Amino acid sequence: MTASRFECVMSRSLTVSTVALIGFLLLLLSVVGAIFTWAGRRSGWPAPLVWSGAIAFGVTALATLGAALFTFLLAPRAILLTDREVVVDRPLWRIEIPITDVKAVRLLAPGDLRGGIRTAGAAGMFAQIGNFHSPALGNFRMYLRDEADGVVLDARERFVLSPRPAVAFVQQLSEKLSRSPVPGVGTP
Repeated sequence: MTASRFECVMSRSLTVSTVALIGFLLLLLSVVGAIFTWAGRRSGWPAPLVWSGAIAFGVTALATLGAALFTFLLAPRAILLTDREVVVDRPLWRIEIPITDVKAVRLLAPGDLRGGIRTAGAAGMFAQIGNFHSPALGNFRMYLRDEADGVVLDARERFVLSPRPAVAFVQQLSEKLSRSPVPGVGTP
């Protein structure tokens, strides 16, 4: 079984927001931890109190890095297209959508995400992932790294994906769908 691989590449704006957000959080935590430690020592607080505050800020910094790592591991790396399924390839929890479940595929239109809200997920760091809602699309699951490569895939659920190049992905999947026999049609 051969698979076509379509990379999911982060847009420039997503790359900038990811770096800026992680950098800002780490800088903020470092500065607040340093100020707490400096103020505590200067005020004559007992060493255990000063170090417990510093440790609390360190744990917070590690939790921030953990959240960033978790988002990184859930972000799509590629969309694989086989004869049997569309696979959202991620380091954790690959998502497999059987071709037989796919009803339609099209390029993401410019206004499709306008007015959208995140109902459960993450956006702004490594990818937009999770459950979303927009007036144009309704409820959908999104695994998007670049809107310019956006694709809307209707199966049992609606998905918004970002395979690069999007046009080639839509063409290949459309060809597979046109060749795929529809259950119950033409059978006695």
